[in-house]
Amino acid sequence: MEIHPACALWPRPSDDEVTALVESIRTEGLHNPIWLYEGAILDGKTRFEACGVAGVEPRFETYTGDNPVKFTIAQNKLRRHQEPGVLALTVAKLCKLPHGGNRSKTLAKVLPTMADFASVAGISESTLSAAKTVLEFGEPNIIEMVRLGDVGAQNASAFVKRTSKEEQSKAKPHEVKNFRNQPGYASTMKTLAEKRKPQPMLTIPLRDVIDKFRPLIKRVKEQSKRHAATVSFVELSVIAHELGQLADAWTENGTENGTHSAPVPLNRVHKGG
Repeated sequence: MEIHPACALWPRPSDDEVTALVESIRTEGLHNPIWLYEGAILDGKTRFEACGVAGVEPRFETYTGDNPVKFTIAQNKLRRHQEPGVLALTVAKLCKLPHGGNRSKTLAKVLPTMADFASVAGISESTLSAAKTVLEFGEPNIIEMVRLGDVGAQNASAFVKRTSKEEQSKAKPHEVKNFRNQPGYASTMKTLAEKRKPQPMLTIPLRDVIDKFRPLIKRVKEQSKRHAATVSFVELSVIAHELGQLADAWTENGTENGTHSAPVPLNRVHKGG
């Protein structure tokens, strides 16, 4: 039977756990149904296999809600007693479903934000974000450390952000776990935080911009009417320079509407005449 992508991402239980499940189903029957969504198994792929081994007819129910990904997270959260980092790693993979290559109709209805995923899984958004970083930038052995619960997602994320692929591939769990406790790490993070602080800004009213350019533009227009060759390259250069400064400032600060004032970094204000 087809397995829904959201179900397929959950790790398979250990052989001992599967054996215990088979024995439980054989002696007590299937307690939890196998959930289907659009003809595929949404939750219960291991229970389905165990029923086959135990010789017990599986019991199915169909999920009719509008969020299959949310449903499978909730179901697995209740049954799996996992460390937050381990759970976050799987949920981080589920976060990528809407943006991956598989855009089948079974993935059409998904959670809209990372915060929603974290809330349903019962983990912090920062832990989930850290797990996503590990998946995107971590070497396989780092990901495996998190999957096994040997290293937390936060520690692994800090490590992969600031080490090379070669360092990651050779790393041991204790090195990753203690990376943030190394001398100098706190001061480095403080320096990075200082660099990310917004630069002091001042605002140039749009009226001032117009008043500044109007006489320049008027002279250029008058010169071009007489002959294009008589247009002053100095004046054109000034206009180009000033427009470039304003365009950069507007772009960097997200101003999209000409009715707003143009915020310009203090170190970029033109102080000439």
